[in-house]
Amino acid sequence: AVVSTQSTGTKVGTTYTMNNNLEAALGFGAALAATIHIFSDISGSHFNPAVSLAMFVVQRISLIRMLVYWIMQILGTVLAVAILDALDRKGGYVTLADGLDQGVG
Repeated sequence: AVVSTQSTGTKVGTTYTMNNNLEAALGFGAALAATIHIFSDISGSHFNPAVSLAMFVVQRISLIRMLVYWIMQILGTVLAVAILDALDRKGGYVTLADGLDQGVG
């Protein structure tokens, strides 16, 4: 897959090519591992509702805490989508490379 990005800096329209899905998976995995390490003391690293559910099932957190985590996780997702949508409307900072449509990218 090809991912194209545009920025307001000196590099406009830089294109990065990923040879396979393994590179993308390793990149996301490394970013998630760093995020878990950084925020584990604050939230217990509950970045996914499935993690919160698992912690509830094994009785590490209460039902109320799980529901609060779920609400915050959903609100965080909505906020992230709103930010990306706002960036896309203000000059196309989030774009796909030529030849890709949203079903592929």
